[in-house]
Amino acid sequence: MPTQPPLQSLLHRPDIWRGRDSAGASRPTARPTGFAALDSALHHGGWPAHGLTEILCEALCPLRLLLPALARTGDEGLVVLANPPALPGAAAWQAAGIPLERLLLLTAPANQPALLRRACLEAASSDAVTAMLVWLPRQERDPRLLRRLHLAAQQGRCWLVAIRDSHFRHHSSPAPLRLGLTPVQQPEADVQLEIIKQPGGWAGQQMTLAWFPPSLRQPATAPAHAATPAHMDTHSPTLPAITPRPEPPQEPPEYRLGLPGKAAAPPVLDLPGRPAGDVPLPAAAPVAPKTPPAAARRRRRRAVDQEH
Repeated sequence: MPTQPPLQSLLHRPDIWRGRDSAGASRPTARPTGFAALDSALHHGGWPAHGLTEILCEALCPLRLLLPALARTGDEGLVVLANPPALPGAAAWQAAGIPLERLLLLTAPANQPALLRRACLEAASSDAVTAMLVWLPRQERDPRLLRRLHLAAQQGRCWLVAIRDSHFRHHSSPAPLRLGLTPVQQPEADVQLEIIKQPGGWAGQQMTLAWFPPSLRQPATAPAHAATPAHMDTHSPTLPAITPRPEPPQEPPEYRLGLPGKAAAPPVLDLPGRPAGDVPLPAAAPVAPKTPPAAARRRRRRAVDQEH
């Protein structure tokens, strides 16, 4: 009969935790988030090294929250973007310190969601992927998919972030860490973050984070007391007056338009060998009115009757 492992050996496993009473258990490694307030609120001091993290947001892209941690991965492995809402900008990823040769884009037709699920599971369970961001569609409601993604990420030691709509906030989820993001308009903050669930720590903590530098958040305005340099002339030069060009003389409207009741100007005809001048055209010969066909037939019929 096989012997059962002792209880203490089970409690030392990294996938088993006992709330805050974790004395003697090995503390799992964490990735710094790049935000001091968030690191202090998370029980392990940062993002989990591997496993599933769920971010709930609406009309907001959480890439600015994840880029500092993704940039610290170095050359550990690939960074996979699965089903992103838009094509990633190459310049932004390079500016964040992530080489483009480490990025892998996974897409699938909208009518084949099973193909995307299979690709994500195989990529997460492999040892070649360090981090994966998955944008799950709104119609994806099966909690078993999140459980399979979590197990695949643990097997491949991959940090997998599932980005879902905020209306899944009150749905159950196997993700150990769940965060909610809401955009705000404050002078020194851009987003409000709430810790919905975390392993070994308290939930319900809220904080505001600044994603953009102050130069981008507030429009730059010139100081009112700014002096004008002496070498600059603030007066606009005086332009010379422009004399309008006289318009060419035009013919009277009755000749130009041929209005009824007005005599039209006689046409000019230049004949070769004669001096140019106004030569009126000869009058047209009068044309005899045509006889109606019926009257002509009657005359022919009378002429025939007289002959007989």
